[in-house]
Amino acid sequence: MSKEPFNRNKLIAEFMGMSPNPAGTYAVEGVPYHKGNYYLDGMAYDSSWDWLMSVVKKIEEIPIEDDNLTIKSHRFIIETPLTSCEIYDTVSNQLIGSGDHGSKILSTHNAVVEFIKWYNKNYKS
Repeated sequence: MSKEPFNRNKLIAEFMGMSPNPAGTYAVEGVPYHKGNYYLDGMAYDSSWDWLMSVVKKIEEIPIEDDNLTIKSHRFIIETPLTSCEIYDTVSNQLIGSGDHGSKILSTHNAVVEFIKWYNKNYKS
């Protein structure tokens, strides 16, 4: 069995602010879809819009870090034409993550994973 779904869920869980406890489960308080402890193989980021949309919302709410802006704006735009998904950085006009897997949820999941890898590399301290 491939560890790829496990690794992707772990990456997303950590981006969402979860951290593992000694039992190897992840928990976050105050998030309706993540109440209590969940084993990573029970997380449904790749198959449930309820799970995945909380990640999309978090990405879309990342602000532009610029003290000179008089109107604060969100930095990233997520577009989902047909069955694909693309995440753009509005500051650099760069495509950060994308997916086109014939299914909107799988494409969005893939784009989110690509985005998180990019974000962690460029902004995580």
